[in-house]
Amino acid sequence: SRVAPGPIPPAESLAMFATKAILTQFETAGWVGLKRIANAREVLISKATEVLDKVKIIPPTAQYRISVEQLYKHHLKIAQRETEREKIEEAINRGTLEHLISTADDELSLIPKVAEWKIWEVDPDDKIEIVVHKPAS
Repeated sequence: SRVAPGPIPPAESLAMFATKAILTQFETAGWVGLKRIANAREVLISKATEVLDKVKIIPPTAQYRISVEQLYKHHLKIAQRETEREKIEEAINRGTLEHLISTADDELSLIPKVAEWKIWEVDPDDKIEIVVHKPAS
């Protein structure tokens, strides 16, 4: 059985004691709802590599694939080059590593849907109206 560290606090400060105990047990990633990942660099490298592999089901000329590949090659290059969390986050400049990992998970969910929707295909019979807005003089 575990023993509380020190004397049991008075009832009125019990909530404060519990809150402090909980907060010292968990370190967040700076974003609400994202728990800090101890090996976040390695997880980011793995996720970026997985995204780059999975996006290959999209045609290489599709703008979606081009954009995804540019973004995740950039993330991967930085994460492989830098070893410190802060330097990676600063270089990528898109939030915490945990946020980048969460975004990569979202991308991995989106890739098969984009492949199914075939958003790069345009029906030759579709009429596309191009509207040019002239600046007000």
